[in-house]
Formats: sequence, C-alpha cells, structure tokens
Amino acid sequence: MTTSSNSQTTQTSVSAVVSMVFGIMSPIVLVTLVPAVITSLLAILFGHFAQLKISQSGGRLLGRGQAIAGLVTGYLFLPISLYLAPGFFRYPETIERSPAKQLLMNAERSIKNSTRSTVRGNSSKAKQLAQEVSSSLSQLGALAFVKSDDSGTETMGFEKFNVYCHLAPDSVCFLVNIPNYHKYETEAKELLSTLAWRSGRGVIVAEKLEGRMEMGVGLKGRFLYGDVMVGPASNEKPSESNLTRRRLERFFE
Repeated sequence: MTTSSNSQTTQTSVSAVVSMVFGIMSPIVLVTLVPAVITSLLAILFGHFAQLKISQSGGRLLGRGQAIAGLVTGYLFLPISLYLAPGFFRYPETIERSPAKQLLMNAERSIKNSTRSTVRGNSSKAKQLAQEVSSSLSQLGALAFVKSDDSGTETMGFEKFNVYCHLAPDSVCFLVNIPNYHKYETEAKELLSTLAWRSGRGVIVAEKLEGRMEMGVGLKGRFLYGDVMVGPASNEKPSESNLTRRRLERFFE
C-alpha cells in the first residue's frame, strides 16, 4: 500500500506483513501437531527486521502494527513449540521401537564397521556359533572369490565377516556385517547369500540343533541390508529371501 503526502511516498513494509503472516501461521501449524518453531522464528526475524527498517525510513515505511503482531505471536508460540518439538520428533520412534526391535538394533551396533573381525552373541553358545559361521564364510569365500590387488595380480581370499548370533530354543538368527558389501556386483551378492545360508545351516546341523528350528540370516553393509533370508534350519535353501529387515525382529522376541 502506498500513499502520497507532502511529496513523500509511504508504503507498508513487506517484512512487517510477512512477520504477521508467519505469526498467524504459528498457532495454526501448532494445532495440526507440527511444531511451529520455524514459523515462530521467521515471525520474530521478519518482525525485528521490519521494526528496524521502519525506524530508519523516516516515515516512508508503515506497518509497525503488523510487525508487532508478528513479534507477539512469534514470541508467544516459540516456547510452546520448542517444548513440544522433542516429543513430536521422538513420538514415531517411541511407537515403533519394540523390545525386539531394540535388541536387533543393539545386535547390529555390536558388529557394525568393526576394524577387526568381530563375533557376538546373546549367550556363550551363540557366540560360539557366530565364530563358526564367520570362519566358515571366510573359508568358503576364499574358495569362491578371486580378488585383484593394486597391481592387478589376482589372489584368493575374502574380507572379514562380523557375525552376531541370537540363539533361542526354537530359532536362530545370524547377522552378517560386511563393511564393503556395497562394492560387490549383484552376482557376487547372490553368491554371498548362498554362502551365508549354507554356513549357518552347516553350523546348526553340525551342532545337531536343526530339528524344527527356524533360521534367519541377514546380510548387511555399512548402512542397509542387502538380503534377509528365513526358513527351517534343516533346509538347504531359505524358504524366503530378499525380505525386509523387519522380518528379523521376530527372532529377537
């Protein structure tokens, strides 16, 4: 809005209007269960900026009332939204994190990106099984993969496997962390899945634990799972594969 008086043009400060708009948005956004931290901060920022510009304009800028409205609503809802923000952002996590999911997350962390070969388990027997699976995978990998060093010379061998075993009376789960998993081609990853299942099954059968035991095997890189397999431990192949991480949670219940 502009007016002319004594050859002096006046107009309403855009920043003042923006401040008022963000101030009005703050309670609306807050009511929809989205923290109004951003809108409140913007209302305050633009409000102070408008006040400064209006003071320096020598009467050419109007809108002090709008700026004050934005500042009042901004400062009013900022502490409220800050108080609610932590609860809002943590609420979905709290709902989803069941005891089984927490145990799975702890297991993943225990073998994640270790600088040396690591085996873990929820019992001494489970840790023994994890060690046997890690050794078996390394042996099978050494036979199945050919690696080239920097000079182009092909050598037999494979990287370390970090393995966690969760052993229950009627189920067993092996989490296999492979730090460089993302570097392998699709065919190599498929072979890894076959070797991992075969290693887990071989260890369970050798220990005479298969019976009606259900087995889960998850192959994980630095951040994501590449393959999740489940099925009877006595089966040579998994009943299901390429599953989501969530399918492993049942083994930790």
